[in-house]
Amino acid sequence: MSEQQPAEPESAREPVRGAVAESHDLTASTWINPRDAFAITGLSTPALVYWANQSVISWRRIGRRRQYMREEMVIVAQLGTGRPPHLRSVRTHLAARKKQAKGSA
Repeated sequence: MSEQQPAEPESAREPVRGAVAESHDLTASTWINPRDAFAITGLSTPALVYWANQSVISWRRIGRRRQYMREEMVIVAQLGTGRPPHLRSVRTHLAARKKQAKGSA
């Protein structure tokens, strides 16, 4: 007799919205795989997973694979100025946008 694995909660299948998407008020329209995200940003798969786990970028899981929001990857790539962006520069960008939003409110 085999043990049954507990079912994955429904909430685990829903996309997780990252800080970049929230800051830029992005809604999920196109999701891409890590290879395409790398082609846009230059960030490796482990870096993408780390950033997603830090709630910097949005992600969702399809089966065992992660996907990332394309529009968000384009914004992240622009912060890299021709090379893969540093997490510090993305966090600085997010802090500046947050400050700007508070100032205009």
